[in-house]
Amino acid sequence: MTSDLVHFFRRAVAATAIALSGCGGGGDDNNSVQCAFIGGTALTGMTSGSSANVQAAVDKNLSTAGSLSTIGNAEYSARGQQFQGGGLAGIFVTPPQGASSAQWTLTTSLGAVPADSATGPTLIVSDTGPRTTATTYIGLRTTQPFDRIEFQFNGTGEYLVFEFCGDAKPTN
Repeated sequence: MTSDLVHFFRRAVAATAIALSGCGGGGDDNNSVQCAFIGGTALTGMTSGSSANVQAAVDKNLSTAGSLSTIGNAEYSARGQQFQGGGLAGIFVTPPQGASSAQWTLTTSLGAVPADSATGPTLIVSDTGPRTTATTYIGLRTTQPFDRIEFQFNGTGEYLVFEFCGDAKPTN
């Protein structure tokens, strides 16, 4: 019986090691990008341009992106689960070459009621480094509950939006 018990524990330990080797980070791993996904539905709007794969920005996968190519003003928004204030809401994105925070506004709302907003120098903009396909995290510190994040921008070029996050840890 003792040898059966030892054999059982060895198999359990081996199975756990194999399962853990496939984990991609999260929790308290200081080297991982973390996103509390907003999920739900994504929408786009623009003065002139096109969009593709829009729902990829809410698919809870930091490897897929929706794209929005524009000339002029545009917006990309997501409505999903409700978050309480106090987190770092925003988006993982690869903006076009030459784009800057002076062209960006990020707004949260709960239903139709505006909550928090930041633009230009009041945005939190971080380089994501090699930990995600997106090059940049654009966020704002929230103070009120919200279920919608809207990213507005102007200029010319293609934005790849990887995910909307109700709260995130974009860098170490």
